[in-house]
Amino acid sequence: MHSDEEAGSGLAADARHAAIAGGNNGGEMAGRGFDVGASPDAVAAGFKFGTNGPHSSRTLMVDDLRVLLERTPPGAALDDFRRAIVDENLLNKKTESTRRETLRRLRELYALDLRVPIFEVLRAYWPYDAAGRPLLALLVALARDPLLRISVSVILDSRPGGEVPVSSFDEALSRAMPGHFSPKIQAATARHIASSWEQSGHLTGRLRKTRVAVRPTPWAVTLALFLAHLAGERGEYLLSSQWLLLLDIRPSDVGEQVAAAHRLGLVNFFRSGSVVQIAFPALLKATQG
Repeated sequence: MHSDEEAGSGLAADARHAAIAGGNNGGEMAGRGFDVGASPDAVAAGFKFGTNGPHSSRTLMVDDLRVLLERTPPGAALDDFRRAIVDENLLNKKTESTRRETLRRLRELYALDLRVPIFEVLRAYWPYDAAGRPLLALLVALARDPLLRISVSVILDSRPGGEVPVSSFDEALSRAMPGHFSPKIQAATARHIASSWEQSGHLTGRLRKTRVAVRPTPWAVTLALFLAHLAGERGEYLLSSQWLLLLDIRPSDVGEQVAAAHRLGLVNFFRSGSVVQIAFPALLKATQG
């Protein structure tokens, strides 16, 4: 077992290393702090890019996603989700306009379409990983919402037990996109982002947000590695990617965490000295149709 302080120290150190080594990968504006290139593989898998995202008006909506995926069949198509949310009011919204808005925002965050590979993975893992569902939702939302990606540096620079004020997310937005939002919209976006990190388990506290070390699951580890792969990381760099850092894994424990996913058949993992091979045959097949 390791202390929260030790976990936070290792996390922050690796985050600084990733920021120094990574640079900007061409798909995002400088200063965003989470390098995701708009490669054909990433776009085809369901990544979204640009200067806007659902967090300007919504959070992760984990509770809505949980109800939706628990009460629809695994093979549900987009039309099935639309029917469940809008026609049947599965999520118990008061008006039709709210139901339609909920569908739109959930689609922006998660796609809700099995033809989109990262949602297909989320849907496949969901029944097996009850404990990791908030992390699965977070990872997919990070791939699809550029605004949420801006906030990653705030989380990676924080230590478990430390305070993470909502203003830190506001400041991150200002650094990444100065003048893009009105002060009112930017403050609301920062609050939504803070709430999402609370829903994922990284923060706790209603008024005073405190950093918490999350507990990764093999499914969350595999999804993080897969998203890092789609974002352009390979080999040993996958093991220090920011996607994996967000799961609060100590550097000395990364190999065992990936090996646990390997033992479950989720990922192919080979490591010998400095040689690292990580493959996702089933997942990559999905991205290639």
